[in-house]
Amino acid sequence: MRLTVRGIVINRKSGKILLLRYVDNKSKSTINSEDGFWVMPGGGVEESESFKEALTREIYEETGIRQIEIAKCIISRVIYLDLFSKADYYYERYYLVYTDEEILGNANLTDSEKEVIKQYKWWSKDEIKINQECIKPPNITSILGKDFTKLEWVIDLTDEKLLLNKKM
Repeated sequence: MRLTVRGIVINRKSGKILLLRYVDNKSKSTINSEDGFWVMPGGGVEESESFKEALTREIYEETGIRQIEIAKCIISRVIYLDLFSKADYYYERYYLVYTDEEILGNANLTDSEKEVIKQYKWWSKDEIKINQECIKPPNITSILGKDFTKLEWVIDLTDEKLLLNKKM
């Protein structure tokens, strides 16, 4: 199982949430998303890293944002994906992350990330609520549209069919 982490990056000044448009027409798990979908910045946890260390690194690599405050984990899930010809189960944690930075950059992206990360956008909660584009993971828009800063428990978005039908 691969460990991954993502940040719900919130700009303190505007209250907007950062999403990245991901377009990957090569991987089996994303090939049917021709126009791509929106995700939070993040990625894999390396062997020597904590979740928060990995998140700090991934946010910097994918967005250029250096100054962040990582708050609590509010979402977790297990998912099966076939990305870059590496099929595996992924355990993801989503943390609330605050920043004052607004300017984004892609200078630190790897070559494979440059192929799939196509756009950055700061979204208001109202834009997320009325959005017609795909934001992943499923059901995340209902969480992002609420005052998720007051959540007391981690929300598990694992599809129970995955747990019932697959051995991990």
